Amino acid sequence: MHGPSDAPDGWVTVLTVASPLAGTVSRSGNAGGAEEATVMLDLGSAIAAYPEAARGVRVLHLRTQYPADSVMKPSLGRTPNDPSIGVPGARQVNLPDTLNHMTALHYVAERVADGTWVQWLDSP
Repeated sequence: MHGPSDAPDGWVTVLTVASPLAGTVSRSGNAGGAEEATVMLDLGSAIAAYPEAARGVRVLHLRTQYPADSVMKPSLGRTPNDPSIGVPGARQVNLPDTLNHMTALHYVAERVADGTWVQWLDSP
């Protein structure tokens, strides 16, 4: 498997931004934590694991933190931005801890527009 920055040309990069990958509400997920067919149901459920990215796809999770991002507030034993939940092998980057849900989207959009987002591919 190729890492985030050494993927061959032509690969698709998927960025998740401020995504509560571990779920936000007390909705029962599928048996065994399997993904839903509709991504919005996944984001509202307690997800245990995601499948690996398909060949030709690399994933980068750009995470926000509570309290700046109130969506990530731990509740009912759930931490929406739990770093142990995400696409296997995906790089995870903590965005500045002052960003809320909407300002994170703006912050990332600016970096995509100016090309500096690629720095996240090799960040520790």
